[in-house]
Amino acid sequence: MDIWEYFVANAAENERFSNAMTELTGVLTAEIAELLDTTGVGVAVDVGGANGALLRSNAGMRGVVLDLPSVEATAVAEAEKAGCASAWVTTRSNKTESLELSLS
Repeated sequence: MDIWEYFVANAAENERFSNAMTELTGVLTAEIAELLDTTGVGVAVDVGGANGALLRSNAGMRGVVLDLPSVEATAVAEAEKAGCASAWVTTRSNKTESLELSLS
């Protein structure tokens, strides 16, 4: 069992891990978004984006939050809370499948 399978099987541990990652990266997300030149970028893919913080920090950015199935509900809730759910697509990956994504 890898760590991601463990988190799927242990919801409380998954929540603690997710909260810790949000705290660790939260400080950097705003700075990264400010420094990242997204001029001319129509759609961005935030791999391992969890709650979509990087996309939320780029007003008007359309994007895909690509993460594990256990994270999808959090990403959707955060997008709805930020009022940008129509600009995002969340998708699940089990790390081994290939994906075809489409934003219309």
